[in-house]
Amino acid sequence: MSNFGVMLEKFGNDWRVLETAMCRHLNSEIALISEIGIRQLTGGKKLRALISLLSGRLCGLPQEQSEKMASAVEFIHAATLLHDDVVDEADTRRRQDTTNRVYGNAAAVLVGDFLYSRASQIFSDIGNLRLLSRVADATNQLSEGEVLQLIQRGNPETAEEIYFSIIERKTANLFEIAAAGPAILTENTEREKYLSEFGRHLGIAFQLVDDCLDYEGEDTGKNIGRDFAEGKMTLPVILAFASADLTKRKALMSEWRAGGGFADILRLLRETGALGETRQRAKQEIGFALQALKQCLACEARESLIMLASLSVDRRE
Repeated sequence: MSNFGVMLEKFGNDWRVLETAMCRHLNSEIALISEIGIRQLTGGKKLRALISLLSGRLCGLPQEQSEKMASAVEFIHAATLLHDDVVDEADTRRRQDTTNRVYGNAAAVLVGDFLYSRASQIFSDIGNLRLLSRVADATNQLSEGEVLQLIQRGNPETAEEIYFSIIERKTANLFEIAAAGPAILTENTEREKYLSEFGRHLGIAFQLVDDCLDYEGEDTGKNIGRDFAEGKMTLPVILAFASADLTKRKALMSEWRAGGGFADILRLLRETGALGETRQRAKQEIGFALQALKQCLACEARESLIMLASLSVDRRE
């Protein structure tokens, strides 16, 4: 059974609960918003929302509050994908035409804005000021991460420190909110600390694996070579370039800027072991995540989060 098949078998009922809750909270009288919103929110792994739902169970949060929290987190993520696809001029995502390709850039951006604002409404309705402050900080940093990534496009001298600064802002922060939000709502500061660490390290690991998938085979939900084509300096490329001599780096950059060079960078990634090293670092991050999570009392929800974290780093899609 595939990685996704295992997740479907284990968490299929939770996914159905989440999709029902998200459609309920989407709730717009404007048909186009509902159409695009449902299109964007159905399918996919809903990993952040699932983490939030399971964390809610671990923390003893009422189901209704857990569903609100999970829906709002996924709305933020869905909004970022809509905006990202416009910025990147992407045509496909998860083997399907992107929203901007089907409905146009304007509709994609505006519905993304709606999802952001609806997430804010949900968090406001939950009514916890400290959680609202954490969410505001996370979304602000998310935007900073996007801009920092834009600045670094096509820059072979991008430092690892900058790369990790980008993914902590773009990815890890929202994972952290998803995991720690229920602990904030139940006012358990010790559990909040451990779940924050769990979410942050899991988010970093997830992004490291995602960046590997841009260069690993054709049978994935990502578009192979998309990051490369967009000039994104992800860790596998940074490590590979750092291992190459100056002449090879210059030749690769020249081809890259001319719209080619993908086969050559794949060869360099294999020669330098950059993909293997990146996946190894992802495993280290998952180790840190699980170490933090195991400080929480053992229960079914904790075991589900452990399984989910392990599947996220072992995935090939």
